[in-house]
Amino acid sequence: MNKTLPNTEIRKYLYNTINSTIPIFDTRVTGITQPSEYILMTTQTADVDKTNKCAYRWDASILLDFVVIADRQGNTGSRLDLDDNMDIVRDLIETTGITLGEGLEVVWYRLSFPSGITNVTETEVVQRGFIRIELKIN
Repeated sequence: MNKTLPNTEIRKYLYNTINSTIPIFDTRVTGITQPSEYILMTTQTADVDKTNKCAYRWDASILLDFVVIADRQGNTGSRLDLDDNMDIVRDLIETTGITLGEGLEVVWYRLSFPSGITNVTETEVVQRGFIRIELKIN
């Protein structure tokens, strides 16, 4: 297969589309202070689709891990900020569409929303939500 592996181009698109609105990081948060709301680009896949004999395609996916951290004291555990952030990103992706460089063309994409996670410690409430993006790429 002579097509560029799409992983880097997918991460570039997401960073360029989302970072000005919500901080987005590749696998872990970097910097001096950790933001209380951010996104991690985590599990990523790219499989060759050989169903088209003329030209192979990529079946790719990436999981966005949304994190909202709040002080535990006085916090009821609301997921509203998390839901708002996920909705902002969903809207950005659907409004702009997904375009990639390196001659890669997105045929279609699909968003899914796996179950979230809440973790309560003695000092904070950590809400996590997920958006999985699946793509078919020429």
